[in-house]
Amino acid sequence: MQNQSNKQILIATVLSRLSGAIKHAEHAYSNTGISSLISCQTFENIKTPNTQERSPSYEIIYTKSIGLSNNRNNALQASTAKYIWFLDDDVEVIADGCLQAFEELEQGSSDVISTCYVIDGRKTRKNYKKEAFLHNRLSIMKVSSIEIMCNREALIKNAILFDARFGLGAEFKSGEENIFLSDCLNQGLKIMYQPICTSLHPDETSGSNYQDKLQLVSKGAIIRRVYGIWGLPFVVAFFIKRLFQKELSPAKALKASCYGIKGFFKVVSH
Repeated sequence: MQNQSNKQILIATVLSRLSGAIKHAEHAYSNTGISSLISCQTFENIKTPNTQERSPSYEIIYTKSIGLSNNRNNALQASTAKYIWFLDDDVEVIADGCLQAFEELEQGSSDVISTCYVIDGRKTRKNYKKEAFLHNRLSIMKVSSIEIMCNREALIKNAILFDARFGLGAEFKSGEENIFLSDCLNQGLKIMYQPICTSLHPDETSGSNYQDKLQLVSKGAIIRRVYGIWGLPFVVAFFIKRLFQKELSPAKALKASCYGIKGFFKVVSH
């Protein structure tokens, strides 16, 4: 197996889920030769480990920060690898796809790539394109964080981090990966989609809960952060689409739009 020291998988976790993250890191290393950097948030425990842990397959760093975006940023800044892949602590790496995707990134034709993940054998949750394409400001809104691989040096050079106001544990509970990609585009980085399945994710999802006020507010905030003040029509269009798809009644679509607009004006674009 060739030397993979210039690549690293960045896994964000918390103390209660650390053992699972280690298991996935060890599996990834045994099948790809790529080690993981596990950033573990310790806010769940009064006693915080104060040492780093290392093995050939993974390194653990501890942080008292709160929020998924802060945790990903911690790993991004601590890593020394040239090429990185953001993963969650419940994701199993598909070895062949992982290596192929990193090879595409190494070719240098793009600074960031997005890939695919499966939930059951070869079953995908999304309707992925069958051919590679260059992402734009619309297509990045469909990308999940576990699909993102980056040239870390390009991120550091352009001071690109996850917006800590967004994501699990933050003021706005989602959208951090889409905003991250938007910031990459703003800095002139090229983002390419590659039809490569790189991971297996549990068949679990919170779905779109249109009764959750915080989620509705977050949707509006995400749109403002990505599209700026000109994104306001997108907030209304988003919920009108849900209406025509019969996911919302007219009354609920109107109410959801109001919460989305509230979120839109609650945050300023970057």
